[in-house]
Amino acid sequence: MKKFLALAILAVIFDLSSKAQDFKFGVKANAGMSNLSNVAGAEFKESIGGGLFASFKFAVVGVQADVLYQNFGYGATGYKLPVSYVQIPIVGKFHFLPFLNLQAGPYYGFFLAEGDDPDVYKESAFNKSDFGAVFGVGAQFWRIHVDARYVMGFTEVIDPLVAGAGVKNQAIMLGAGFALVK
Repeated sequence: MKKFLALAILAVIFDLSSKAQDFKFGVKANAGMSNLSNVAGAEFKESIGGGLFASFKFAVVGVQADVLYQNFGYGATGYKLPVSYVQIPIVGKFHFLPFLNLQAGPYYGFFLAEGDDPDVYKESAFNKSDFGAVFGVGAQFWRIHVDARYVMGFTEVIDPLVAGAGVKNQAIMLGAGFALVK
């Protein structure tokens, strides 16, 4: 399934790049705050990530696909619960000014790893995938992309028997990218 999804994404990228008015491919870094919803006493914790992006623009609309390593989780007084994902957001963009855009779209995340506290992290407790939505605003100047995004998970990322019902990822991220191909 993972190989099929990766091949499908690559096929779409290459097909769109042949028709796009403006194609960009580059590197991206994110920093922000993440949390898990519906966890009593949970606080936002620092979150970082980075990876690659491909962006296509057709007049006033466009699409951007990212492949990112993301570190999510939550904090509590004197404690942090980090988890890592490979996250693939695909956002549609509406360019309301030549350099400003609104973004919205789905994301899919592959669970990679958790912290090293065996009392908290039980391999079977974590869902191996995460699905949700991304909303944001972005700007593009020459080869530089910047964006602010809200990430809202739809999937329960921890088994309800372990952490209670409705535990989902959420994050506020600031990102910057540099287009290597323009």
